[in-house]
Amino acid sequence: MVYFCACIAYSYIISPGVSCIKDKKNKLLGATKNIKGKKVRIYSLFTTGVNWFKRSYYSCRKNII
Repeated sequence: MVYFCACIAYSYIISPGVSCIKDKKNKLLGATKNIKGKKVRIYSLFTTGVNWFKRSYYSCRKNII
């Protein structure tokens, strides 16, 4: 049961990371870097998802307070 919950949580965090990459919002998070003329992703999808989640959570929280 714990493994199932961990898988659901992991999938929940990966999905904003994937959508961030598809929508080309990597520059907002600094998730890509130009190396020798090629764009290279320096953060994993999980880290990108966590950063995007934190960014959206705290922006909504500031509007409430």
